[in-house]
Amino acid sequence: MRILRCRVKTVPELIAHAKANPGKLTYASGNTSGILAGETLKHWAGIDILQVPYKSVPPALNDVIGGRVSMAFTDLTPGLPHVNAGTLRALGITRLQRSTLLADLPTFDESGLKDFEVESWAGLFAPAGLAADIVARLNRETRKIVENPQVKAQIGPDRLRGVWLDAGRTRRICQGSARPDSPDGQGRRYRAGVT
Repeated sequence: MRILRCRVKTVPELIAHAKANPGKLTYASGNTSGILAGETLKHWAGIDILQVPYKSVPPALNDVIGGRVSMAFTDLTPGLPHVNAGTLRALGITRLQRSTLLADLPTFDESGLKDFEVESWAGLFAPAGLAADIVARLNRETRKIVENPQVKAQIGPDRLRGVWLDAGRTRRICQGSARPDSPDGQGRRYRAGVT
């Protein structure tokens, strides 16, 4: 989810505003996916906005709410309460599919940035060679948490996919393929996963 504290209401309006005011907009990033989303938007849309790094998402959002930063790139979980409270406006989803938590909010792809996709994920890691019974218990307990209706309601069912641990070794983290349809013809699309 991408949020902005100014008068624009859509991603195309944001791009037009940034082009009309090069270097005047800032974006807060409290994690690596926020940086990736901001820099990808800058490149794909050909706009000049300045990244303002934060140690985490909450202080970044506080500075957007306070008007010290123009916008933020954040995950739904920390941003959604502010959107629901009306203190921040969501402009778009960087996944290719809409979120069930904000079903009316268009994706960046739907907003004119064809195939724009930045999606984050979180992993639960343990030391290599961890005993199989401990891995099995971690799996059971993790699944209990993510299957909890209250957790699903907060995070959204579309955000809880592929939750598992593997006692085996990680052989491959990312796989990529060239995307000749990207603006520079050299873009790469990566899918995270463990095989």
